[in-house]
Amino acid sequence: MKAPAQELALTARRYGPMMGALLALYLLTAIATGSYLKHHGALSAQLSGHLEDAIRSKGILPQDAPRSPNAAVNAGAAETPHGDRAGYKETIRGLGHAGTLGVALRIFKNNAIAVVAILVFSLVPFVYFPVIAILTNGVALGIVMADRMHGAGWLSPFLRSLLPHGVTELTAIFLAASLGIALCTGMTRRVLRLPPKEPIDLRERAARVLRPFVLLVLPLLLVSAFIEAFVTPRLF
Repeated sequence: MKAPAQELALTARRYGPMMGALLALYLLTAIATGSYLKHHGALSAQLSGHLEDAIRSKGILPQDAPRSPNAAVNAGAAETPHGDRAGYKETIRGLGHAGTLGVALRIFKNNAIAVVAILVFSLVPFVYFPVIAILTNGVALGIVMADRMHGAGWLSPFLRSLLPHGVTELTAIFLAASLGIALCTGMTRRVLRLPPKEPIDLRERAARVLRPFVLLVLPLLLVSAFIEAFVTPRLF
């Protein structure tokens, strides 16, 4: 069993370049989606409403928390009660109203299910489901960006709503996706009867995926869940 520092260094060396490429893909997708939706207000409001409803249905936001500006418009409101920026802050505070251990554990459960799904679907050769997952997350971020681009001063609260927990959460997701890509590549080469890139047995190949997943991905998601539940709402 490798020491934690050695395991971390090996993981960074093995999967760091792929994580960087996935980060670039994620940001480009988010920027492209946000830029497009900024000029298509009706579509932006509709997608924002659907996204927020999905978050509420998972129990992360309480049902009575104020809606974000675009989601409120999509739900039939003429305008938010306190203006776009104030309404946005109230929506974020809605998470804090339910900021308990139960909320943190629900966030962790939802994220853990998502990364487990990335690994499971990575067993399907040729498809590269992790890339699809990153693109989907990038589109979701773009929808949120378009929802917040109203008037001056939107960038600061937007970043405060994402960065505290986003650093650890996205690191975990990009690492899980990189593990999935490696897994899918191995399955694809196996189906095509190509020789493996490295002469290692199946046991070691599985350990290369499971060790970082258990020792890094899941703990990072747990930390990010508690930050999202208890820290992020208090920045507003």
